[in-house]
Amino acid sequence: MRSARAGARLTLLAGIAALSLALGGAASAAGGVKASFKAITADGSFVVFETAARLVPSDFDSAVDVYARAGASTVLLSDRSGPGDAEIPATFEAVNGNGSVVVFETAESLLPADTDSAVDVYERAGSSIVLLSDRSGPGDPDIPAQFKAMRSDGAIVVFETAEPLLPADQDSAVDVYERAGSSIVLLSDKASGDANIPASFKAMSDDGSIVAFQTAESLLPADSDTAQDVYERAGASTVLMSDGTSGSDADKNATFRSMTPDGSIVVFETAERLLPEDSDSANDVYERAGANTVLVSRS
Repeated sequence: MRSARAGARLTLLAGIAALSLALGGAASAAGGVKASFKAITADGSFVVFETAARLVPSDFDSAVDVYARAGASTVLLSDRSGPGDAEIPATFEAVNGNGSVVVFETAESLLPADTDSAVDVYERAGSSIVLLSDRSGPGDPDIPAQFKAMRSDGAIVVFETAEPLLPADQDSAVDVYERAGSSIVLLSDKASGDANIPASFKAMSDDGSIVAFQTAESLLPADSDTAQDVYERAGASTVLMSDGTSGSDADKNATFRSMTPDGSIVVFETAERLLPEDSDSANDVYERAGANTVLVSRS
């Protein structure tokens, strides 16, 4: 165990040393422009950092960009190549386990499909840049998107935006979306009678199959109040995690607290009495596992 830890530590130090050497020379050539470390892959072979320094010929602006150092190569991840490069910064968000997928945000339009000037979520996969958080074509509104989570292999990315990216999104409130390959899925809304009420991402299971979010919108018939509730999206199913049965539903907020890595258990707090053994009106801790709700904060 000790030798494995020592090996991992040496790998990490080697990766950081390689980055330091790369930035030392580049910073001198760029007039001492600052760089900041962001991430390193487990094997230390891929280091991500941000800098406004122009470390490669294809970086034509002086705004902050996302770079990677892989072996002896420095790669610009967050910019389009060539003249016309806008002075708009980019922000690193996530990298997958082997460095083949990097997610970042920028308001710069890096692809023709991005016709607005709002912040969007982009992905760099190999040599390809992919716009994750926007619909394609004219009429693209100036509404920002915000990265929330990525599966460890980079195959699933979750983000929030108030822009209606699909016909099913009929309101102008913030919603939770998922991008998997070329497919965009609306996770936090109902298909008809959509209310103008925001939703907020809370957690994703390790395999990306379960996403927890909060909203005061009643997405299911069992949710008969106007208070904030905890919901779970598992595959194509939306599940109400934090409420009593229809007809006895109190107008009291629930707050997400935690979820197990496999998504099988969700913990939340609420003052609503969801079970007979909850005999007071004080805030309590509940656990939801499958179809079972358990009062945790009891004697």
